[in-house]
Amino acid sequence: MTRLLLTPVEAARALGVGRTKIYEIMASGALASVKIGRARP
Repeated sequence: MTRLLLTPVEAARALGVGRTKIYEIMASGALASVKIGRARP
């Protein structure tokens, strides 16, 4: 079964960029994210 969501750390590893860069990309809207409570799983 394929996972539908990745944590920011997992996404960073998969894309070969740093965790901070993933948060920048999410903030720009270029990468969709889902917030559950206070976390982005």
